[in-house]
Amino acid sequence: MQPSTSPIRKVTRNVAILAGAGVLAYFGWGYVKWLIHTDAFAAYRPTGAQSDIGMRLNNVEVRHYHANKLVTKADVNRVDIRKDRQAFQLFDIKNGKYFGSDKGPISFDASRGDWNNPLEVLHATGLVHVQNQDMDLTGHSLNFDRRRGVLDIPTPLGGRLSDGTINAANFRYRMSNGNFSAGPSRYVGTLNPLQEVAQGDAKTKWDVKAKGVRSDGKVQYYTEGSATDGDIIVSAPKIERETKTDVITATGRVYYYSAKANLVADKVVVYRKEKRAVLTGNVQMLVKSKEDEAKGVKKDNAEIAPFHPDVPAKIAQTRPTAPSYRDPDDKKIEDELRSPDTMRKYPLHIEAENIEYWYGKGNRHAKITGSPKAHQEIAPGFTRDITTHDATYDGENEILVLNSTPGTKDTHLVTSKGDDYKAITFTVSTAEGVDDYSGVEPEGSSPDPNDEDLNSLKKKPPVDKKGVKPPDKKGGGK
Repeated sequence: MQPSTSPIRKVTRNVAILAGAGVLAYFGWGYVKWLIHTDAFAAYRPTGAQSDIGMRLNNVEVRHYHANKLVTKADVNRVDIRKDRQAFQLFDIKNGKYFGSDKGPISFDASRGDWNNPLEVLHATGLVHVQNQDMDLTGHSLNFDRRRGVLDIPTPLGGRLSDGTINAANFRYRMSNGNFSAGPSRYVGTLNPLQEVAQGDAKTKWDVKAKGVRSDGKVQYYTEGSATDGDIIVSAPKIERETKTDVITATGRVYYYSAKANLVADKVVVYRKEKRAVLTGNVQMLVKSKEDEAKGVKKDNAEIAPFHPDVPAKIAQTRPTAPSYRDPDDKKIEDELRSPDTMRKYPLHIEAENIEYWYGKGNRHAKITGSPKAHQEIAPGFTRDITTHDATYDGENEILVLNSTPGTKDTHLVTSKGDDYKAITFTVSTAEGVDDYSGVEPEGSSPDPNDEDLNSLKKKPPVDKKGVKPPDKKGGGK
């Protein structure tokens, strides 16, 4: 049969084709709109109230690049990405690595973290752990700031720092150079010794406390600091250490306590490479008796008790002469008062403006300047006092030399019993039990007619432990 060419049939067929095409076009556009508005990652997106989160990923490795260089990477159990792609919430961060430090990679772990993409800052909370060659610290919060190159732990923390352990209220670390600062802190660890030690014992364990600690690479700063190695205690409002020269400067009111002596000064500078210490400004030293020395360190926060005021000569001359020996005990005390070999038996209080001390093994000696004076109480009412222009101390041979002002005789020894001696130079052995002393051009008086000390001053100078006489010259000492 031939297809109909009737005009009516042609119109009917064309209408049907157009209608079918319209139906297909309607449903096809609807499919396209469905594709456009359907989220292919809907299964990965959080539901419910977290409407600001655009995407959620599980068990991923997160990497951050800057200028085509990898800066940070970490394994993360879950990542929530905000819709604007400017912030990421990280959960259960493991194996974190920060590569922007000149001191080598910094490893970190955290319970949770928030990454701010525009600022390039990671704020981690919960239990956090950070580690590199300088430190291994644990806290409850940390901030990585890539642009500023700073690692902050603003909460209490603890762990390893250098060769010891630290506990601090907060901690900041400059990732470019390893400089750091910390709030109130305590450090326990090994440091180069402040004093000469036995061979093979190159480092000493110290317990250091400070309200503030800061290092700028050249100088380490401590505020309200104190340190002890168990044998000595040092404290000062401000302590600085130059890392290149190894020079330590303590200022404010500096306290030094040891088994042998307590010392206070306005400023102390320790030149550790030279093994030399310089104390200046109202220096006070309390040399302990042998008995107290055996008891060990005992810190006393109070200032060393000042001398009793000197009695003017005019007033002293009006006082009655001391009575003769009252009893055997008084005689024994007065004998000790006049005997130089009792110098280490009783505490000795020394005041001066400056003390310079060399403490290297085999070279221990000191120079004391600035009108030094010494006071010693043998018993209540029994005292001896010495004033001089300057003094030197030979620590190897235990010899003290007191020198007058050139051209004068102002080295002066007096006792509470009326002994009054002057000389150009006094030389005294400080060794325990050694009764060796001498003077250059001594003169004086004693209320005891049987006293032989003045004549004894003219005898030969004391000898050292090796039997070698020290130099016998004006000014004496080393």
